[in-house]
Amino acid sequence: MEIADFFISEEEKIKNVLHRMDTVGHGILLIGSGYQLKAVITDGDIRRAMMKGYDENSRSGDIANYCPFFLNLFEATEQKINDAFETRRIKAVPIVGNDGTVKRIVFDNGKVIYKKAYNDTKVIIMAGGKGTRLAPLTDVLPKPLIPLDNETILEHIIDRFSILGFWDFNIIINYKKELIKAFFSETVYNNKNNVNVTLWEEENFQGTAGGLKLLQGEIKSTFILSNCDIIVNSDYEYIINKHKENNNYITMVCVPQNIQIPYGTVKTDADNNIIALEEKPSIECLINTGMYVLEAETIELINKGEFLHMPDLIQRCIDKGYKVGAYKIAEDGWLDMGEMNKLKYMKKQFIS
Repeated sequence: MEIADFFISEEEKIKNVLHRMDTVGHGILLIGSGYQLKAVITDGDIRRAMMKGYDENSRSGDIANYCPFFLNLFEATEQKINDAFETRRIKAVPIVGNDGTVKRIVFDNGKVIYKKAYNDTKVIIMAGGKGTRLAPLTDVLPKPLIPLDNETILEHIIDRFSILGFWDFNIIINYKKELIKAFFSETVYNNKNNVNVTLWEEENFQGTAGGLKLLQGEIKSTFILSNCDIIVNSDYEYIINKHKENNNYITMVCVPQNIQIPYGTVKTDADNNIIALEEKPSIECLINTGMYVLEAETIELINKGEFLHMPDLIQRCIDKGYKVGAYKIAEDGWLDMGEMNKLKYMKKQFIS
C-alpha cells in the first residue's frame, strides 16, 4: 500500500469512497491529483453529510474538508505530529514536501505510508572516524553501529533517505572497519528497503572530506554527503533542487540556533575600562549539521591521500571563487549524536 491508494478525485461518488476507505482501512482519503493535496475526506465527514441529506451518489468534493491540517516536511518533527494528534483529534497527518506533494501520511495508530519515489542521486556517508567523544562506547563499537532503539544510527540514516527514493549509498569506513563490513554482510544487514550499499576503505584517516577522493571517477554528478552521527529531517530532493537553482558548488545544510552564554559578559575599552555589562547574553547563529550537497568537481580539489575536513574543502572552494551556499532547516529537524549527552537525547527520540 502506498500514498496513491489514498487519493481520489472530487467527482468520486460517496459509495465508492466508502468502498476505498474499507480497502485502505484508515477512515480517511485525500483529494487531489499528482500527489498534490487539495482536500481531505473522512468517514466522519460522510456521516455528517448523510445526516444533512446527502446520499451515496453525492460527490466527494461536496462534503470534503478543503482546509485540512498538514505539516510541511521541513517542520514535521515527531513532537509536532504527536501534538497534532493530541490537540486536533484527527486520524492522520499528511506530510507535504516543498513542491506541494504528499511525501508520507502518519496515522494516529503509528502506521506510516510513504510515497514511492526513485532518486539516482548518490549518498555518501562518512563513517571512518574514531568517535572519541563517545568513548568508552566506541572502544567496543564503531560509532555508526551504535544502536538507537532497534536499529543502528547508520540504518536510521539510510532509512530516512530511502523513504524519499534514494537508493545508492556509498559508505567510507576506517576505524573498526571489519565490524562494519561484517554488519553489511548478507547474513546480518536487514536490507528492508532494498538499497545498494558500497563500502569504501580508507588506508589512513583522511578527515571528513579527504576520503571522497576514493570515489573520484565513480561520482559524476551532484551528490549528498552526510556524517554518520546526524539525522536531518527535511526534504532532501528539495535541498538538491535549491542547490542547483543557486548554481552552488557546495551547499551546507544548516540549522539556526540561539546559544545562551551561561555567564555575564563584560565589554571594555582599549584601557580596560568597563563600558558595558550584559547578563547571560544569547547569540543567534547558524550551525553546520554535517550534511552537504556537492558537485562532483569538488573531488578534484582533494589531493590523493590528503587529510582534509569539510570546512577546509569549503574554504578551498571559496578561495577559488566557487559559489558556496547554506540551506536552513528547522531547529528541531536535526539530531546529532556526536557527544554523549546528545546521544542520550537522540536515543529518547527513537524510543518506540
